[in-house]
Amino acid sequence: MSKDILTQSYLQSIFDYKDGFLVYKISARGISKGKVAGSPKKDSGYRVLKIKNRVYYEHRVIFAWHHGYFPSLIDHKNRNRSDNRIENLEDSNASKNALNSKVWSTNTSGYRCVTKHTKNNSWIGQTWVNGKKCHVGSFATPQEASDAVRKFREKLTV
Repeated sequence: MSKDILTQSYLQSIFDYKDGFLVYKISARGISKGKVAGSPKKDSGYRVLKIKNRVYYEHRVIFAWHHGYFPSLIDHKNRNRSDNRIENLEDSNASKNALNSKVWSTNTSGYRCVTKHTKNNSWIGQTWVNGKKCHVGSFATPQEASDAVRKFREKLTV
């Protein structure tokens, strides 16, 4: 096995998974069996751990421990970066990950993908699909526009 390749079998040989945390199965180099692996990274809110002298984000290792591969992006469904329970993690892409991001502080509607149309005092619902902006419609309230965008996205995933 190459030093830089972490396989599912290797990860499962050194860690157990317990409710969003990795726990050491073995004792070695000052690490005691049963100790929770990793620690919070102060600047980002993610948890990190060191394996074979390389630092990894804990959520990526947990995902690989369960599924056997490292996806390019992993989304925390509840947006809590330190919540690494497997049911909170999903293989994602940039578009899907952006839709689960927080509402920007400059957003005036309070809803993602909803903007104010100043000329006719309506609310525009729009979203991105495969790199292209899609106009969903014009609505009387921001809530209606947000609901329409959500329904539009649901139709795409069915």
